[in-house]
Amino acid sequence: MKPEDYLNSWVPKLYGIQPDARGYRKACIDEIHRVTGISKNTINTWGALFENCPEHVHYTLKWVDSLNRIRELVALTVDLPED
Repeated sequence: MKPEDYLNSWVPKLYGIQPDARGYRKACIDEIHRVTGISKNTINTWGALFENCPEHVHYTLKWVDSLNRIRELVALTVDLPED
């Protein structure tokens, strides 16, 4: 899953920030860091839409997307990231 697709879907839900709002990129970096554990400084070097991220990140984001969708389906809340 492309980072842009994952982030457009989940950042507004988890952080309450829309893609055109101030602070959206920071929230995106925070979210990728939260689900992958990769350094925020490293994530910041992946390009404007995170298009230069490693391939394994695509798989991780797809996995987390699936888990988030399952949680929604069974009516569990998706926890806000801690920070």
